[in-house]
Amino acid sequence: MSGTTMLAIIVVLLIGVIGFYIDDSKSSGNYGFAKGFMLYLIIALCIAAGVLMGETF
Repeated sequence: MSGTTMLAIIVVLLIGVIGFYIDDSKSSGNYGFAKGFMLYLIIALCIAAGVLMGETF
């Protein structure tokens, strides 16, 4: 893996973790928590896919 890919993965993980905690503090119960986490996970995966596509082509 190149440096750019590693950097992208680290950034995506940070976004996911920060979003995870922000959503958890706002939501009450597991439903809001899980829903928020899934949303951030999907966004993170989209960003990662875009970066990998940009690096591949």
